[in-house]
Amino acid sequence: MLLKNNLKNNLKTKQQLRDIFISGLIGSGKDILANHLMINHDYFKIRIAGTIKQVIQDVLCLPFNELEIQKRLKPEIRQFHHDVNKIMTKLDPYHYPIIKSLNRIKLISRRQSMEFENKINHYVIPDVRSIDEIHTFFVNNIDGIGVFLLRNHQEEYVDNSHWTNKKIFNDSKFLNICKLYENRIIIIDNSDNKFTTPEKDGNDTIKTQAEVDYPTLFKHFKDKIVKTDGKIESLINVFEEQFKNFR
Repeated sequence: MLLKNNLKNNLKTKQQLRDIFISGLIGSGKDILANHLMINHDYFKIRIAGTIKQVIQDVLCLPFNELEIQKRLKPEIRQFHHDVNKIMTKLDPYHYPIIKSLNRIKLISRRQSMEFENKINHYVIPDVRSIDEIHTFFVNNIDGIGVFLLRNHQEEYVDNSHWTNKKIFNDSKFLNICKLYENRIIIIDNSDNKFTTPEKDGNDTIKTQAEVDYPTLFKHFKDKIVKTDGKIESLINVFEEQFKNFR
């Protein structure tokens, strides 16, 4: 009887967990949170760029963990991602890469992508980059939540000309989406550096990198944004405190 009750409680917990996407720039901690959800909450990780990564793995014979390390350190591996995407675009010239990513996230959000041949209770998408991807997820997954990481880390290779590296958190369209789905978002300022800013009244204000980069976001969602001390342990702890509200 006790075993049955435990199984029911476990099933109820799994049913209560909600699908998640994570959005942020390179080095903001998306994979750290996604891996935490996999290990500690039994989430299944699905990438929008999963099909591209599969091609690169097959060509270079790289284990997935090695691919993730090398793409952060070697510009040629990051460029390989872009090159494969261009090849896919040539095969279908009427659809641009951005449209492909929207199709991909729509299928994932509706649980219609190839990954769902497997039994998946709940999933996390760690590479949502554009405003349109965010909107597509919310429209197609009526219960899912979004996590936005504001850290802007520059130690890894970044192609600032690529659309996936665009800073979107001050964009009016992004702000409107946040207002529309305010009860389904978590915003975390996990910046690891701070600045002293002189104010008109003569006093100095200490601001994080995110507060400097995204003043409009902080103006509209100051009470919604939670802060870490910039370290991994703090990011996970702060996320867990917010995640409790969605279970």
